[in-house]
Amino acid sequence: MKKIIFRADGNAETGLGHMYRAFALLEMYLDNFDCLLLTKDNSTTSVIPSHYNYKTIPAGIDIEQEPQWLNENYSAAGTWLFADGYHFTSPYQEAVKGFGFKLAYVDDLCAWQMYADVVINHAMNITAGSYKAQPYTAFALGTRFAILRPLFIEAAANTARNTGNANTALVCFGGADPLNLTFKATQALCNLKSISKIHVIVGGAYKHSDIFELGKTHPQLQVHRNIAEAELVAIMKSCDFGIAPASNILYELCAVKMPVLSGYYVENQKNIYKGALEKQIIFDGGDLAPYTVTDFENKITALLAAGNNDAFIKNQSALFDGKIKERFLNLLMEITYRKATAEDVILVFNWANDPLSRANSYFSEPIALETHKAWFEKKLLDRHALIYIAEIDNRPAGMVRYDVSDNDATVGILVAEDFRGKGLAADLLTGTAQLYFKEHIKPVLAYIKEENTASIRSFEKAKYKKLKNELVHGCKSYVYKLEEHDV
Repeated sequence: MKKIIFRADGNAETGLGHMYRAFALLEMYLDNFDCLLLTKDNSTTSVIPSHYNYKTIPAGIDIEQEPQWLNENYSAAGTWLFADGYHFTSPYQEAVKGFGFKLAYVDDLCAWQMYADVVINHAMNITAGSYKAQPYTAFALGTRFAILRPLFIEAAANTARNTGNANTALVCFGGADPLNLTFKATQALCNLKSISKIHVIVGGAYKHSDIFELGKTHPQLQVHRNIAEAELVAIMKSCDFGIAPASNILYELCAVKMPVLSGYYVENQKNIYKGALEKQIIFDGGDLAPYTVTDFENKITALLAAGNNDAFIKNQSALFDGKIKERFLNLLMEITYRKATAEDVILVFNWANDPLSRANSYFSEPIALETHKAWFEKKLLDRHALIYIAEIDNRPAGMVRYDVSDNDATVGILVAEDFRGKGLAADLLTGTAQLYFKEHIKPVLAYIKEENTASIRSFEKAKYKKLKNELVHGCKSYVYKLEEHDV
């Protein structure tokens, strides 16, 4: 089984956001990979779920020494390192890559040159153009790659939500909350007579005591510390609105769906905050760092007075889908390509005769085996034909064929049934295009039936551009084009 090392730190001084994101990612990969959580000895390890395999890095190993220490203690072959933290900068990434590890970096600052194989940033307003990176770097961006724990992904798939009369509130400012905004927001809620129940979530690194003192005199207040995922989801579902910063906790609240007063108090929350404003999924709190109790009270009163929560719920419902885990698993699949050989004749025959393949073809009748054998043998001998077989983890996953003519080439693609629905077609088109343009400079044309929307999305994702409409064998079709400079 392949190995993933999740590398993150967290304590009362630095907060627990990086740790909790590592937990969410670990949960996505736990069933398919040998997963290890690696953290510094000064991290708050009490928050680590008991079923995780974790180790601490010795105190004497600093960030400059860490790549060498990793290399000495773990085999780089077949091992992915997921790093989440601001100290994993360009020199660290370059050193880790130099030892042969595959590297995924979880980012929210876009602040330095990336050497990672994959950069993950789930803010809504970030594009690959926001980064300086290596040519090989892939990007997993936006809420399609939201770093959510399993029960929140499940909650996101349920669009039904009634937030009631807005008299039950939730407050969560992360596992540490160094500014103790938790207390100020909660005090403001306690001052409002319309609020009958207040749930406050704090983490194992929360060091303030005044919130617990407040609870002694306000029976409507219930403080929950370092609770499990299932309990957190249940509490959120019981609440009518929330108060939280623009961090992972905001995405969790949006997955459950409710109006949220949100803003930022540290730099790394600004991108999610800006995206949340653009998507209109939050009640705007702006810069929360200087907030007083009165500031919170005024904002909460305005939120409650606005009354119409339907727009928030609708916009939040559009953020996430049920394929987040699948996308993360696909990130780590190793796709290799080879030229087709005579031994592939039956493999390609079965793919080509699959009902969906026949339905998308311009000639939908089943193909006879002898006809296919003759065609396949001819293609293998044709120096103007390139047939690539894609393999994922050594399993045949699809075929991409290029037929080269005087002025251009036409492309065709088949994806094996077991690998459909994973968004792989665009990856296969991009990967084989890179191989094609090493041998040819002629542009590539794709002919797609108008009703084949799945193929259209795949080709557009692979950077093919629509050239024209055309009637092909009596079918209304689009012609898409790919130039060498687009790859």
